[in-house]
Amino acid sequence: MLDDPSLSRVILDSLHDGLYVCDTDRRIIYWSKSAERITGWRSEEVLGHRCADDILCHVDQDGRRLC
Repeated sequence: MLDDPSLSRVILDSLHDGLYVCDTDRRIIYWSKSAERITGWRSEEVLGHRCADDILCHVDQDGRRLC
């Protein structure tokens, strides 16, 4: 049943936690409704961009940028 992409999207968009997916080139290919709510970025604004494009700032425990 989870093979249905529209059902998967409904399930993912109902999560409370923000979720995003990147492809192998680190481009954002999915941005959940909760990710929109938490970050203020709409999916239309982030899809196709890399997280390193100042959309998100991933850092390690020492504060070094990971992207």
